[in-house]
Amino acid sequence: AVNTPHSQNERTGTALDLLATLRALSAPGVVHSHLPAGARTVAVLALLAIRPIVLVRNIHDAIVSYADHLAGRAYPGSRPSAMTREAGLESALARIAPFYVDFFATWWLYRQHADIKLVHYDELVARPEDTVAACCEWLGLTVERGRIAAAVAANDPRSRSHQGQQAMKFNVGVSGRGRTQLSTDQIARVRLLYDEFPDVDFSMIDPEWQARR
Repeated sequence: AVNTPHSQNERTGTALDLLATLRALSAPGVVHSHLPAGARTVAVLALLAIRPIVLVRNIHDAIVSYADHLAGRAYPGSRPSAMTREAGLESALARIAPFYVDFFATWWLYRQHADIKLVHYDELVARPEDTVAACCEWLGLTVERGRIAAAVAANDPRSRSHQGQQAMKFNVGVSGRGRTQLSTDQIARVRLLYDEFPDVDFSMIDPEWQARR
């Protein structure tokens, strides 16, 4: 089961609610969010002795993936499906790039002061059983590999119907689309945001950025 630390009235899922967090922690399952490591989040993690697992992804792939999800949004008066693909990519870049840079940078900096585990999306996709086993070990949980394998197989989105994949917010699960679908100018505009965090190494979410430094 996936539980949330957000109030049901908080549509964007980027603000932590203490009561919702306590409810989520008291129920079986995983507490999932898209929270940056802001002051309120860090304070609650410290107060409740939570050791988070932070899943990160190539930022350019994340922008392209969000553009796909954007086309299916259903807000009153919103018609993203009427946008061209290029307009959708621009909208996704404007919406996601600043948020995701903040997300990664704050967690990358927070890891210097607290015990967190950073996991890369590509690692999870390539070696799901090993990645889940490593997370369990880091959390101090003893779980048989057979149980992990069964859980991974049961939750493989590729084995589910289209409706099941949508319920899991699964898109295509392919890496590298950012390099082929975003222009050189768009990638450069994303990287301009890195300058706000001169002490952060963004190579984990943008490997080619390090090579250009």
